[in-house]
Amino acid sequence: MIRLLAVSIGTMLVAVMAVLGAVVYKVAGPRQPTAATAATLDLPAGASVEDMALSGGEALLRLRLREGERERLLRVDIATGRVLGTLDLRRP
Repeated sequence: MIRLLAVSIGTMLVAVMAVLGAVVYKVAGPRQPTAATAATLDLPAGASVEDMALSGGEALLRLRLREGERERLLRVDIATGRVLGTLDLRRP
């Protein structure tokens, strides 16, 4: 009986430590860069930015191209201005 009590107390202590560790991890949150960055992104000629969304250190830009019938999505690294991916959208 005493052995069962010792095992139960040990299990509960491990569980409480795991929960406390998870709470501290969540409260600390992800670390964001504190330094301001300046980057330049060259847009295609005649393109205009229609919409933008930020996530972490990346931006997603929705561009309307000069033809007016086409749009392009650009995934950009904010710190460097490097284009990580593109997706051309065409209306039928």
